[in-house]
Amino acid sequence: MEYRCDASGIPFPTVTWYYNGAVIRPGSGGVVVGGDGALTISAPQVSHSGIYQCVAANRFGDDRRAWVLEVREPGMIIMDTHRIISIFELATYAH
Repeated sequence: MEYRCDASGIPFPTVTWYYNGAVIRPGSGGVVVGGDGALTISAPQVSHSGIYQCVAANRFGDDRRAWVLEVREPGMIIMDTHRIISIFELATYAH
């Protein structure tokens, strides 16, 4: 499963990924952020369920997009709503 965070601008923006509000660090349990800014989950597990957000930022501002991922059983039913959620919804999300 892959999420793309296509960004452009001058200066070129830095892309940062978040999982339930926390920055995703290298080696975060099967979640990989590539050099192209794409986030990949190679074997989605129930524990991967939550809100994924990418933020593209440069000195002039930022843009963000978020997705809700629900994994019901490992390797079986995966619901990926691919919807944009507002900052208000992110602030009130309870896991």
